[in-house]
Amino acid sequence: MQAVVLAAGVPETAVLLEPRSADTLGNAREVARLLRAHGLDKVILVSCGYHLPRARFLFRAAGVRVAASAAAAAGSPARRTYDLAREGLAWLVHIPKAFRLLLAA
Repeated sequence: MQAVVLAAGVPETAVLLEPRSADTLGNAREVARLLRAHGLDKVILVSCGYHLPRARFLFRAAGVRVAASAAAAAGSPARRTYDLAREGLAWLVHIPKAFRLLLAA
């Protein structure tokens, strides 16, 4: 993703990398931590349309202000069906964790 934003003309000094997380909730927490360390609190969040609502919810729960944009859908109809089913299950897993995150703030 770093290469994509740099190729789009975003200055390298405006790019912060978060290399620690393994899932969206972890990414939201790590990005919040990274932003606070730099005196920032807002991101432009770009993800697949099916994933964007959950990602936005988790980033907001972590205390990050979010401007969001959906990337173009890709893949076969079967792949998109799989992705939607997986996303539904991810909501079930991450909603309770996000509320614990909000309560801890």
